[in-house]
Amino acid sequence: MVKNYTSIKERLRQFAKKQGVSYEKLYKIIEMTDGSFKGNAINRSLNSDAIVKFYTNFPDVNLHWLITGEEKKKKKKKKE
Repeated sequence: MVKNYTSIKERLRQFAKKQGVSYEKLYKIIEMTDGSFKGNAINRSLNSDAIVKFYTNFPDVNLHWLITGEEKKKKKKKKE
């Protein structure tokens, strides 16, 4: 099974798009330029300050997904 890999920057943009936030506004929020999201730069790491700024503005984001790209599996309830 092949996993689709997305970078954290791509996931930031996916989340912003789902929230109806323009990329320009996203870049302003995290204090980065669009150049950091183009070409090979999209695969470069994202600094922790940008992640904090993003999370401060979008606290509903699933941090596990944002960092790893994986949906966190729900724990099964134990039957008593």
